[in-house]
Amino acid sequence: MAARKASKVTEIFLPRLTRIIAIANNKGGVGKTTTAMNLAGAFVLKEHKVLAIDLDPQCNASIAFNVIVDANSPGIRHLLVGDHSVSRCVFTTVGRIVILFLPTPTSLNSKPSC
Repeated sequence: MAARKASKVTEIFLPRLTRIIAIANNKGGVGKTTTAMNLAGAFVLKEHKVLAIDLDPQCNASIAFNVIVDANSPGIRHLLVGDHSVSRCVFTTVGRIVILFLPTPTSLNSKPSC
């Protein structure tokens, strides 16, 4: 039997700059929105600044953050086509925990559901 090779341990340093975390999966119902919201909440509790972006056409994160936008309200669509700046499209959640949130308007969905 061959001897086991010792692996190198990579030291992970705290980030100095912005980190981007994307949660994606083609299959529905696997917990993407739940995972994203829980990560956002955990980072905020650790006093990190958080920008959550909802690209789901079902608007579940928008509903959970209590941000309901219509087709004319600034959101990710306006940002992507260059109509508005990020600062105009971002909503701030109200409450003890502050998360900057960029919602999906119903116009991204062919069948409005939120």
